[in-house]
Amino acid sequence: MKFKEIGVALLLALTVLMAFNVLMVRAAVPGDVTGDGVVDIGDVAAVAGSFGKHSGDAGFNPDADVVVNEQIDIFDIVFVVLHYT
Repeated sequence: MKFKEIGVALLLALTVLMAFNVLMVRAAVPGDVTGDGVVDIGDVAAVAGSFGKHSGDAGFNPDADVVVNEQIDIFDIVFVVLHYT
């Protein structure tokens, strides 16, 4: 297995582990940032719109922090994309 493939696998595993319990409580549909009951491009856009922001920063969207680590990062984007319908 190549290093890039191992890195991607580890990133996905960490995302799922970090978000598993929190997301089941926080959202009726895991990854549904917009609250419309589906995970679609709007949810990806909502996370991307706050990417790189931390809690307290202007433009931070707490709904986009699906991994709930007080920042919008790659883990949030990966989780939403994994649940894209």
